[in-house]
Amino acid sequence: MSIKKFILSWVFVKHLVIALAILSVLIFGVISALDWYTDHGESLSVPDFSGIKSTEAVKVAQQKNLRLKVVDSVYIASADPGVVIDQVPAGGAVVKENRTIFITLSSINPENVVMPKIIDVSLRQARNLLAGVGLRLGKVEFRPSQYADLVLEQNSEGKPIKAGDKIHKGSVIDVIVGQVQRNEKVELPELIGLQVDQAKETLSGLGLNTGVLIYDNSIKTEADSLAALVWRQKPDGSRNRKIEVGSSVDLWLTIDEEKFEE
Repeated sequence: MSIKKFILSWVFVKHLVIALAILSVLIFGVISALDWYTDHGESLSVPDFSGIKSTEAVKVAQQKNLRLKVVDSVYIASADPGVVIDQVPAGGAVVKENRTIFITLSSINPENVVMPKIIDVSLRQARNLLAGVGLRLGKVEFRPSQYADLVLEQNSEGKPIKAGDKIHKGSVIDVIVGQVQRNEKVELPELIGLQVDQAKETLSGLGLNTGVLIYDNSIKTEADSLAALVWRQKPDGSRNRKIEVGSSVDLWLTIDEEKFEE
């Protein structure tokens, strides 16, 4: 039989069909195996859990065939207790089914720290000691004393606080600092455009007190108050004026840029 007749014969056609069928089955099997090996399920977009309660976050995760694991809790005064404040991977990331999403919750109670001893240390050192444990230096008042620039008293919310006492992390500590009474005068600084903490530090560094803090209507949240800038001060610091050490300077604060244009 010639090659041409064999190719056109029924036997050849039958074997060709069988071979193609087997090849198709093999290709389909390989593709299916690769899909199973690489995917183990479908890819999906991670929901954004920010701002929702952990119990609700668990329900949403289960509906999406995802797992949640709490890795930390942080106290934030402006956040409701038990809500998600951070997650990894972030919302919108594409992951496989059954992926674990690590979340951080806002704690119900603030973390406590030990109040350091800042009495009889310099104001600069006191500021560093407070920052080292997560506390903030608040109002600085000066009192006549033979010990210049040393902290004489440490107070929290208007009451004395002793070294070793437990206090909420992030609390503000007010201090009274000694000052040698010499009727000394310093040049009043220009504070316009500074953040409130920068303005306070500048004043205390010159032996001046922070007076009344006046926040305008643009300040809505705690974050706004921390980011607020000085747009007016009294006495005015733009006239090379000198005032006595220990004097107070009132500050007007805003996050409204139009105030600076005015």
